Amino acid sequence: MYAVMRFAKLKNMGQIKALGKHNERERETRNADEARREDNVRLVGTGDWCADVQARLDIVPTIRANAVLALEYVMTASKEFYADADPHKLATWTDRSLDWLRERFGAENVVAAVLHKDELTPHIQAVVVPISEAGRLSATHYVDGAEKLHEMQTSYARAVEDLGLVRGVQGSVATHQTVQEYYAKIQEPTPAPEVVRQHLEVERPGRLVGNPERWASEQHEKIAERVTPALDATLTKATHYEEQAAKAEANVVVLQQRVREVERERDTLQRDYTALVAQARQLDLRDTIQTLGGAQDRYDTAIFAQRPEKVKSANGCASWPSSCVLTALCKKPAPLQAIRMLIVATVSARSPGETLTR
Repeated sequence: MYAVMRFAKLKNMGQIKALGKHNERERETRNADEARREDNVRLVGTGDWCADVQARLDIVPTIRANAVLALEYVMTASKEFYADADPHKLATWTDRSLDWLRERFGAENVVAAVLHKDELTPHIQAVVVPISEAGRLSATHYVDGAEKLHEMQTSYARAVEDLGLVRGVQGSVATHQTVQEYYAKIQEPTPAPEVVRQHLEVERPGRLVGNPERWASEQHEKIAERVTPALDATLTKATHYEEQAAKAEANVVVLQQRVREVERERDTLQRDYTALVAQARQLDLRDTIQTLGGAQDRYDTAIFAQRPEKVKSANGCASWPSSCVLTALCKKPAPLQAIRMLIVATVSARSPGETLTR
């Protein structure tokens, strides 16, 4: 069973606010079981993640424009760990994980954390403000370079190793094996059952065995010599795939959060578009066109005089036919925003199938 830890950089308050709403379940979380929401435990913070981060940032005299404001940590383990863990073991893992964060970054920098137990695999999500001992906001002080990142993974695994969790294979190669040996074992096919049975067959002696113990020892060595490579390859392969599964579970949490962020951006754009259309519908196109220096062409003047009932209206406001809009745009340059609003209002006001020009 593996200890799994991932982190991500948070560079603005928008990301932190979105993360806080997700972690506090203030918006829909599709992969969470609402019936188990009360099982979640707030470990650190007030519940307002933005305020908790900002309160810590207030002590920093200078913050660069492109600075990393906070680090998000996700800590979990292989699914089998939670299947076998009793409440005491889970509480111990939680305390060890939180203590590791505090020891590594300083207790005052760990400003928010929550234990989610309402998702498929329990996990801790925490936010750390990376302020160095010198009082500078510096993520690179803690997580810059491959060497620091490797050491960080090893350090966390050691903090929970007595709970039966181990670090993943560093650099994707197993200990005491070369890269070529490791991947050769992964690619090696699993031996068929009949092959295994042949490896386990004991040679029949052709004569009376004078020293049974020695003969048995020789047979044991021969069987071990035949079976050990296959068993070693199978064990390496199983370890590799278990590690990949644990990493995938942790990455799913991060990816689901990214999906939620994109969905929120989409909803915001949709609301902005709806508001713009609603605002455009309130325009009196006749007054707007005249303000922009437009004039009604003679054809539309005749139509308006002869058949005023055919003139479209938006929200009760008298509107000119579509060609008036084009005439207005050709009369003199107009602000881009006004042009956009005119086009939106015209398209919104016309009936299905009606075109802007004849």
